[in-house]
Amino acid sequence: MKLPCFVCFKIIYVGLILSLVGTNVFIPSSIQSVFAAPLGQEEQPPPTETSTPVQTETSVPLPVETNTLTATEPSISVPTETSTPPLIETSAGIPDSSGMSAEPALGSYFCSEQSQIPISECNVLITLYNSTNGGGWTNKSGWLVSGTPCTWYGVTCTDGHVTSLDLYSNKLGGSIPPELGSLTNLTYLQLNRNQLSGSIPPELGNLTQLQSLILDSNVQFDENWNKVGGLSGIIPPELGSLTKLTHLDLGDNQLGGSIPSQLGNLTKLEMLELYSNKLSGSIPPELGNLTKLSLLWLYDNQLSGSIPSQLGNLTMLTWLELNLNQLSGSIPSQLGNLTMLTWLDLYSNQLTGSIPSQLGNLTNLQQLWLFNNQLSGEIPSTITNLINIPDAAGTYHRLKLSTNRLYSTNAAVRSYLLKKDPDWESTQIICYKLTVTSSPTAGGTPTATPANSSGCSAGQYVAGKTITLSPGTKTGYTFSNWTGATVTSNILTMPASATTVTANYRPITSTVCYQLTKIASPLTGGTITASPALSTGCVTGKYKAGQVITFTAVPKLYYHFDRWVGGVNATTNKLTMPARATTIYGYFGANLRRGTTYNDTYTAGIDHTSTWLTQSNRLYYGGTQHFTRTRTSSITINYTGTRLGMYYTAGKAYSRVSIKIDNRAPVVLNEYASATTYKKLWWSVLLPNANHKVVITYYTGNAVNATVNFDGVIIQ
Repeated sequence: MKLPCFVCFKIIYVGLILSLVGTNVFIPSSIQSVFAAPLGQEEQPPPTETSTPVQTETSVPLPVETNTLTATEPSISVPTETSTPPLIETSAGIPDSSGMSAEPALGSYFCSEQSQIPISECNVLITLYNSTNGGGWTNKSGWLVSGTPCTWYGVTCTDGHVTSLDLYSNKLGGSIPPELGSLTNLTYLQLNRNQLSGSIPPELGNLTQLQSLILDSNVQFDENWNKVGGLSGIIPPELGSLTKLTHLDLGDNQLGGSIPSQLGNLTKLEMLELYSNKLSGSIPPELGNLTKLSLLWLYDNQLSGSIPSQLGNLTMLTWLELNLNQLSGSIPSQLGNLTMLTWLDLYSNQLTGSIPSQLGNLTNLQQLWLFNNQLSGEIPSTITNLINIPDAAGTYHRLKLSTNRLYSTNAAVRSYLLKKDPDWESTQIICYKLTVTSSPTAGGTPTATPANSSGCSAGQYVAGKTITLSPGTKTGYTFSNWTGATVTSNILTMPASATTVTANYRPITSTVCYQLTKIASPLTGGTITASPALSTGCVTGKYKAGQVITFTAVPKLYYHFDRWVGGVNATTNKLTMPARATTIYGYFGANLRRGTTYNDTYTAGIDHTSTWLTQSNRLYYGGTQHFTRTRTSSITINYTGTRLGMYYTAGKAYSRVSIKIDNRAPVVLNEYASATTYKKLWWSVLLPNANHKVVITYYTGNAVNATVNFDGVIIQ
């Protein structure tokens, strides 16, 4: 009797499976159970592990355990009677029906079929692999192939948990997955010298057992040696929660923002490396809490501000590099407390002041580089205490003080420096003061460009600096010459001494007269007069260059003067006549007219800048809006008439209104309303029928709803 085809097929595969059971090939129990049970065979458990291999910090891959299904062996895919492929667990722990290939696809590893670590930790490892281009790693031994994740390259386990990930220089790409923050037993995480990009996940702050976090050197360089890629964004403040950390290295990336003050919580830290990034802002004084630090590298950033004196608390420090930043201010004398220092680099900043004598306490120093700053004054004699700095060897000096403004008259210091830094004196920047004056003072405002030499204060220059002088001649004068130093075609070469140069001018005695045109706008608004009416030797309305003219604007009835246009000084009403024909304008504004009522909507002649509030449920005189003024606010009204009436609303608390017409003493209205009262009317005294200016100032108390509302005016 012929057996059905699917039965023959099953018998063949059963034989194959049974022949593999007990061999070194790892067969998941889910597959064994599918075929063993129908033949009456007992289900074979997966091989047990007698111990957990330990990965060393050098990341040398250990031998893969014998229960590994290698990529070169044939895949096993046995269909059931319904031809449904076996279920494969994904990296998220969710079964799918994709089947097995000879080399497992990304995300198809059997996390549930291993017993070395929790499934959740196994899933995190797979996520790391997928997120960082695991297929392109230099060494991916065991990853997603071996059933023992603790033997995967770079993975170390202790007591059934992942405790170390060391994938140094392994061509990891992509970004660091935030899921790493759930490996809460990690004590060591090293992903440096790879090609990672993106930000540092703040979830890494959950790794409270971490002792070493090393993410440095993930940048690449283009053909012009510009940085490409690398970790970016800010340093997460959450890293301040890693209080067991002893080594933090985020250097040589493209991290920006400021250094989080929370890093001052890492009091067990021994090495802090944030060098070669784009960090800005000041150095947090909280770093002075890290009293176990032996190495602090913050060089090659954009840090500014002063060096915190609190760094003097780091008495275990042996290596301090703050160079290649924009630090300013003086060198803190407290750095003299760091007596274990062997290396101190503060060069290429903007440090000023003198070298503290306390640096002479650093007798263990083997290198001191302070060059390319703005340090000044005499070098302290205590520098000769630094006996462990070797003598200069050719052009390489372990003591460098060049490109500052330092000097020494001490024979012992000069002898010491001759051995350690032979060219220190010849490379100092000596700045000399340049004073630029004018004669007469009214003739012009001379200037010098640039304003100073690099490394010198404003108005100071190094000898030999080329300076361009500009006479800045004023109207009515002409420039004659420079005196006090040799100036050729307005160019001065700075001598090696303090120097004063003077720009000399002479008045213009020109007979040329220029037309001055005065225009009132509108013509009916008023008149403009000029005094004097002419310059000597000119006809009326014409002036010589340099002539000072005073203008008077007289508004006609129903107008007020508004502003000048054309060069007249708004405060003095004066103009210095230029050497050209000139037109000036006087603008007049229309007043509020007699016999008219104006409501609180916008009206020309009422100067208001505060908020208009809609009060649709209240009736105000002349409209449904009111103009709210609070605490010492004022409006100005120009009107023509004999009498002004003002409508206003008193608030619910102490309120006061001051009304000043022209130059008369102000009238003060005090309101003590217990409730809001509407449409109150105040009348001024009778005045001549003329142009008037009224300034209304509102004062209110501190209570809620304490306001005074301007509602409108009546002109009689």
